[in-house]
Formats: sequence, C-alpha cells, structure tokens
Amino acid sequence: MHQPDGFHEGIEAHVEPGSRYVHDVVVNQWYDFDSPGRYGIGVTMRYPIVVGARRLAPPAESFQTVTITERDDAALRSRCERLVSRCSRTL
Repeated sequence: MHQPDGFHEGIEAHVEPGSRYVHDVVVNQWYDFDSPGRYGIGVTMRYPIVVGARRLAPPAESFQTVTITERDDAALRSRCERLVSRCSRTL
C-alpha cells in the first residue's frame, strides 16, 4: 500500500448515534492525474472506532474508481457558470 507523501492527517470526530460524518480529501494534492484513464483509489482507516468504552476495529478498505477524461475547457466553463448561477440564486 502506498501512502502519499505529506499525508499524515489525523482526524478525531465525535458523531452522535444515528448521524453521519463525511470528510472530503482532495486526492490530486498527492497524485497527478496527467493522462486520461481510470484510476483506483483505496482508503483505509488506521485507528479503531471508539464507541463509549468499546474500541471497534476499523472497517475494511474503501475502494473507488475515478475516471479522468480529456480536458474540455468549454464544458468546464459551462459547469462553472451554472454553479455560479446556482450559488447567486441562494444568496
């Protein structure tokens, strides 16, 4: 298993029962996606999950596939304009 250089993130999150916790990580800070293709990214929790006084083993590796396509400046511009439009409507 390869751990990216500089990735030593320790997170302690307190989550109430029945609620959900999400933590986003921008993977292109550690990996270059220079060419189009399918990339596999695996993530493993290193530390146990603590519930009260119990320590539970972390879940198995989570694996995702990311598809990188050719850069399309017109499509990117269009998506950005739509995002700005949606954001400005919520203000």
